[in-house]
Amino acid sequence: MAGYVLGGLILAIIAIVLIRTVTFKTEAAPSGTKPIKPQENLAYAEKLAEALQFKTVASMDYAQLDTEEYVRFQNFLEKSFPLVHKNFILTKINVHGLVYHIKGTDEGLEPVLFLAHYDVVPAELPELWTYPPFSGVIADGRVHGRGALDDKNEVMALMQTAEILLEEGYVFKRSLYFAFGQDEETGGANGAIKIAEYFNENRIRFDAVYDEGGVVITDAIKGVKSPIALIGVAEKGFNNIKLTVKAKGGHSSMPPKHSALGDIASIATRIENSAMKPILTPPVLTLLKNICSEMGFAVKMAVSNLWLFKPLLLKILSASPSTNAMIRTTFAVTMAKGSDAPNVLPQSAELIVNSRVLPGNTSKDAVEFIRTACRDIPAQIEGLLLEEASPISEMSGRGYDKLIDTIKRVYPNAIPSPYLVMGGTDARKYYSVSNHVYRFMPALIDSADQASMHAANESITIENYSRMIMFYEMLIKNYDE
Repeated sequence: MAGYVLGGLILAIIAIVLIRTVTFKTEAAPSGTKPIKPQENLAYAEKLAEALQFKTVASMDYAQLDTEEYVRFQNFLEKSFPLVHKNFILTKINVHGLVYHIKGTDEGLEPVLFLAHYDVVPAELPELWTYPPFSGVIADGRVHGRGALDDKNEVMALMQTAEILLEEGYVFKRSLYFAFGQDEETGGANGAIKIAEYFNENRIRFDAVYDEGGVVITDAIKGVKSPIALIGVAEKGFNNIKLTVKAKGGHSSMPPKHSALGDIASIATRIENSAMKPILTPPVLTLLKNICSEMGFAVKMAVSNLWLFKPLLLKILSASPSTNAMIRTTFAVTMAKGSDAPNVLPQSAELIVNSRVLPGNTSKDAVEFIRTACRDIPAQIEGLLLEEASPISEMSGRGYDKLIDTIKRVYPNAIPSPYLVMGGTDARKYYSVSNHVYRFMPALIDSADQASMHAANESITIENYSRMIMFYEMLIKNYDE
């Protein structure tokens, strides 16, 4: 009798799993319609190419910035976009932060804010570039140069969009703001943070804030054939944690069982061989729901029946570095220091661990994880930089819906979905002025394009850049409807 009951229970579970899988609602499969092909305007691309020639290179030592180059870039913007500078109000925040504003006809509507930054990371190995990193060469249908994808393309596309709208005589119903930071690549302390403070001091709140972060990517996840339009609704925290171990120094000819550097190496090994508990955050869970139909029946079954298959799904996601980072606070051992000579035992050894904190965890949780790894080794732990994960913006409402609608118009064959941004953006600084902060760059890229950001041969196709301008024009008009 017990066997019949058990068999019936198993059959019931199988039936429930199959019914839930078949009836599970996910993002509709794309129709196969090609993205709207914009009119490629060479004059617009040439302006971007010229913008890439300015060496607005970020520096951790803000005092060492080549501020004259920053000023030259600002003067270039004024010369390149005369209608914007005639009709928008330009406010400079902390000298080099740029805020552009045009007043809408309906003062009862909260304004919309678009973010971008014009600082770029250094090009440390110019010999690896096909074209010099600050030459702004146009070749092979692309604009080449540092900042082509991160993030002068957005600065220039937004300015070009505004210039086009003004040329058309467009009347803005809702007030529009652009905020361009000058130090996003080094944390935004002198740019985005100061600009957000300016908005708060003047009690300016926004219906939505848009920044870089997500893209339309063609080969992001194995098994997904359709492009995915990734909308960053949150981003992970960023921590640098320093560990120091002290020991008696001396000559290396009579070493102790463990030197200070040996202890540091042991801690590093422990960190790499352990992991914090996984968490399925709402953005990641929604992304999985939206794409699981393209990943095969087994994945769809797991996602639609988390009550049963959640441990298995987390195990699958943990197997790849890219998906593991979506579900965990991660720790990367990046720097170590010991003695300055090969035959001298170090009196002090240091280790730097870079941690990316998942929403749902805190910097304190990350430090405690490190402390556990040092449980029997007397190490000093110091947080050099502790920045929490951002809040998670609503995956609904006007700001989100207008973005989704515009994506579907321009990229009808893409699957739009929220996701969690692994890196840092200026967007996290603006939650004090809006509850609706979204990260999306309207460019169609592949993994090779993505890999060129902060690396050699960064470039953007003229078609992509033209489409960005078309997208922003559509979104701004869409928001006024």
